Amino acid sequence: MEVQICRACLGTSPAMINIFDNAPGLGISIADMITQCTPYEISKEDCFPENICDSCLHCARSAFEIRQTIETSHQIYLQMRNTKNLPVNLNDGVGFSKTKKTVHMSPLLKVVFPE
Repeated sequence: MEVQICRACLGTSPAMINIFDNAPGLGISIADMITQCTPYEISKEDCFPENICDSCLHCARSAFEIRQTIETSHQIYLQMRNTKNLPVNLNDGVGFSKTKKTVHMSPLLKVVFPE
């Protein structure tokens, strides 16, 4: 079996995942995940390795997921700041109190805006 080089860490392994395949469970290619989380464009025509090791795939997936979480949270905060009385239904447990400037985001988190 041919040993392949990881696009991310330059490590070698006989078991690699092609970066143009979809990331398991995310519906986006690994190359697109990396492109969204770094300043690097990845294409098949760039002549660089097209594989990634399991460890780097895990790191890329974590970076992509935290980026999505931060973007979603940022949008919620913007909506809360701009419309303090409109309900937000992006996740269960997120919503506004109509009587106070309080936002309940989960049973453990409450954001209170100053009057």
